[in-house]
Amino acid sequence: MDRYIAVGTLDYRTYKGDMGLHLLRMDGNGKLKMCHSSYDGLNATYVISGLKNGHAYAVSERLDEVQIAHYRLDEESERLCLCSKMKYGSAGGVHIALSPGGGYVLVPCWKSADVIACALDECGDMKGLSNTLKMPEGAGARMRQTQPNPHQIVFDKSGTYFAVPDLGADRLHIIRWNEEDGSMERVRTNQADPGDGPRHGVFHPVHDWFYLFAELECAVYFYEFHGPDPMSVRRQKIELIPRSFWDTYEGPEIQGAEIKVSADGRFLFASLRGYFTEQGYDRIIRLDIDSGTGTLSNPVSFSSGGHCPRAFEFTPDNRYIVVCNQGDGEVVSLEYNSALGEIGGVCDTVTVQEASSLAFLN
Repeated sequence: MDRYIAVGTLDYRTYKGDMGLHLLRMDGNGKLKMCHSSYDGLNATYVISGLKNGHAYAVSERLDEVQIAHYRLDEESERLCLCSKMKYGSAGGVHIALSPGGGYVLVPCWKSADVIACALDECGDMKGLSNTLKMPEGAGARMRQTQPNPHQIVFDKSGTYFAVPDLGADRLHIIRWNEEDGSMERVRTNQADPGDGPRHGVFHPVHDWFYLFAELECAVYFYEFHGPDPMSVRRQKIELIPRSFWDTYEGPEIQGAEIKVSADGRFLFASLRGYFTEQGYDRIIRLDIDSGTGTLSNPVSFSSGGHCPRAFEFTPDNRYIVVCNQGDGEVVSLEYNSALGEIGGVCDTVTVQEASSLAFLN
């Protein structure tokens, strides 16, 4: 069946532009088609699907405000229709998540160093700001790590807690969530190694395991969670780039980007920006997940099909991986063998300048 994909974009040079929110259609053979582009005055850095089929939310990453927009897919005209948008007083909204009950959207804001929760009405439109949670003061070991920088929100399976990687202060915060009133309480903070810059994370689909991707160190942490107020215990840190590589490397900074676990829980995938294959493309690294202990091993490198793979997603049928190669201004579909955990060749490519995120809508 054909599937629709919303693709967000990021003007990271000025944070003032509008590169558009784009609607793609993908057929059963991995072919991509641009259907429609919406320009609604947003720097739509991150997009997610809504609780209702065909609905989407995008956050606009500006340095002086946060805007959240609600869209609805019109399949007949193959357009994303803007339902509503609302401004908030925080700044630097870099990610957006839907609460497990579907009553709120939450946004981590790196510039204002807080997390905001915004209530939704019965139509899915924003009602207003419900709560704000300020991150504790702190900074990291590198020059760019001058303040707390909450970068993502990841809910656990229970929907009672969510994790917030803090790229600016080298921390992982665990937040208790209340779906009834949108309140948030920080219950635990784990310290990553100095200068690692935690960016994104993912919970295992079956076990109480959490994998944290450090953008600046290109390493993955493995944590176990225990108890009603989750005791997060660090079990492992594995570097994705061999130490021998750094001995002679003198190029620009290599950064980690996205991290995902396969639907069957056997493999972890993480994308790197600036660590090129022999063919000159960026890489997606696969790691095996031990089914008994959760530990990671056996890193294997695959091509991302382009440059700067800022985001990627598995298709719902697990036959393809779709990648936002921001450096090329392209969205690429890659073959995926779920039985072996192997990423294959490029199926199709479509131009989307500064592609930064994607979400399947149906």
